[in-house]
Amino acid sequence: MAIWSAEEAGRRWGVADHPAIVIDEVVGLWLAVLIPLTLIPLPIEHRGWLLLGAFALFRVFDIAKPCPVSWLERSLSGGWGVVADDLMAGVMAGLCLTLSAIVLAAI
Repeated sequence: MAIWSAEEAGRRWGVADHPAIVIDEVVGLWLAVLIPLTLIPLPIEHRGWLLLGAFALFRVFDIAKPCPVSWLERSLSGGWGVVADDLMAGVMAGLCLTLSAIVLAAI
């Protein structure tokens, strides 16, 4: 749904990644939260920190666009390119949060 809607909005507005298209950020942030919540059991009192960390890391990866985020944005066209880079930023943020939680739990 995100790929289709980003593609359609970009086509109608004449800009592939128009600033008003935010569905890509929604799915990327959702993925950044979902990965650690799926992979490790977190007590409920730590989930607020997880949300803040997911938001912060996702935005860092989305703005800085390290490889492979930048590669996906350049390589894929239309809705795929708009959404795929944010999905990768979400994966990277989610994995960083998961590793951080594992390290903090071991300390």
